[in-house]
Amino acid sequence: MKGLFLAIILIIGILPLGTISSPMAFSMTIDNPKNQMDAGTSPKDVVCKVGLTLMLRSTSDTAACVKPASATKLVSIGWGTMVEGYKIMTEEMMGEKEMTKIEYKPTTRDFYLFTQVDESIDEDALGIPPDVYSMKEMVVNQGDTVRVHFYNLEEPETEEHHTFTITDPPYSIHEDVGAGNNTVIEFVADTSGVFTYYCTFHQPTMRGELTVLPKGATPYMPTTADREIYLFTQVDEHIDEEALGIYPDQFSMKQIIVNQGDTVRVHFYNLEPAETEEHHTFTIYDPAYNIHEDVGAGDNTVIEFVADTPGVFKYFCTFHQPTMSGELIVLG
Repeated sequence: MKGLFLAIILIIGILPLGTISSPMAFSMTIDNPKNQMDAGTSPKDVVCKVGLTLMLRSTSDTAACVKPASATKLVSIGWGTMVEGYKIMTEEMMGEKEMTKIEYKPTTRDFYLFTQVDESIDEDALGIPPDVYSMKEMVVNQGDTVRVHFYNLEEPETEEHHTFTITDPPYSIHEDVGAGNNTVIEFVADTSGVFTYYCTFHQPTMRGELTVLPKGATPYMPTTADREIYLFTQVDEHIDEEALGIYPDQFSMKQIIVNQGDTVRVHFYNLEPAETEEHHTFTIYDPAYNIHEDVGAGDNTVIEFVADTPGVFKYFCTFHQPTMSGELIVLG
């Protein structure tokens, strides 16, 4: 059962779960293998009732609980394999063991969504716009409060609008954002399912999917992969630099969360007008990630590294402290 407890620890480390409920006696009820797997348990971590042993089917990645005598026969005909090291449950073990129940507590999820142009799309030749969202998918859990920070990065003089629109009920959302502007769209993801979000002005290219996982499903955990992070410079207009003596400059993201082993690519954009000649940096001085990239006004760069060391690491701009900083969180 070591794998089951490791999975529980991993979930707790990745998501802000609710409190662990008081232990409930393991002898209460053991669910059938299908229900256990539907609830997110790995086939090799399924628990069988008293006197049964655990097998994995050869034709599918599923588990079955059978009598030991039957298991031997099933192995001989190639039906499946017995799980190595599995201990058959006894009445004594049922009385001694306890099972911990994890309850997911809904949380607030912040997404930073930017307009982009896919330069590989030839609008004249294909007859479709090159406009896309920076994120094609958002995954949340049912009950989460979702905040979409939506930025239209078009130059103000273009007067080009973009929308964040969901017409699927019950999420009737439509926010029209003008060139150079931004807004925050907040809602509660109280209905599970897959819902398309799109820009009404730029179809069919500018669209994505909001996936709301139902209650009872395994809480969302990103898998190890390439992570594309789009990071922009911003100015907090609420900060009076002259009065407070601190810079109003900030990063568009205060927190970047990845998994250990991910390849991270930070697409860093300095949105200062070129004529200001104002530089910004993306800097991590921690020995695990010794990164320092200086980007001039109006320029951008891609900073790529492997997140091989877990922990929390501060990233900051060396020119604009203490306001322009954030945290890279690498989940182990």
